[in-house]
Amino acid sequence: MFTEPIETSSMNYVIMESHIDKDFIDLINKEVDILLSSKSKNSASERLVGQIKNGEQLYLDRNVKIFDSIHKLGECMAEKYASNYFTKLNIKNPYTSAKCSDLWSVHQYAGDYNPVHNHSSIFNAKLSFIFWTKVPEKMNNRFADSLYNASGKEDGCTSFIGLSGGNVLDFHPRNTKVYYPEVGKFLIFPSWLNHCVNPFNCDGERRTVAGNIKLKTKSVSHPINDNKYASNNFGNGNPLKWKISQDF
Repeated sequence: MFTEPIETSSMNYVIMESHIDKDFIDLINKEVDILLSSKSKNSASERLVGQIKNGEQLYLDRNVKIFDSIHKLGECMAEKYASNYFTKLNIKNPYTSAKCSDLWSVHQYAGDYNPVHNHSSIFNAKLSFIFWTKVPEKMNNRFADSLYNASGKEDGCTSFIGLSGGNVLDFHPRNTKVYYPEVGKFLIFPSWLNHCVNPFNCDGERRTVAGNIKLKTKSVSHPINDNKYASNNFGNGNPLKWKISQDF
């Protein structure tokens, strides 16, 4: 009379997760600490919506070796994301090159937060990524059973917000995914995807590195001295870039 029912996902976005080695995180923090004390640091606040009143938001220059490695890492992750995405759809991957166009650090303290925003309108990017390099020990209450009674369960968390939301009891999924900050946790997602960061009240720094990726649909000629932006083997996570990004 009828075939076996098959469920389909209601999620309208894909987030790819990875984890960065502690040694790499330590080197990033060391270089960022130097930048924080430098008179030549460049604030990114004029282009970011973060309500960072107690901390800072700083551009990370690609000319610095460790920051260049982050750029390359983001490009590799973007290639892998695109490959997985189109493979699952059984569609030929139309993109042939990836370039990390923006990279910055966010230094948040008690009371700082990010309102709901996305990266596509201002940065004109296809993919964006974030990862955490410092997290206050007492920021989250992961063991709270719910959000009731001011539990602080999602203090300092990053929430990704889909195109619909409602009451789960009415079979209307919230389409929101919440991530607890974790040192070394790497997330890459569509730049159009709205997200926000909740404030927190405890002592300590919540440090995030974020970036944007632009994708091209055909090969682009670059000057000889700009070959580091060229993408070969696009779609599988360029092995050369994987090596370079980890050669720190």
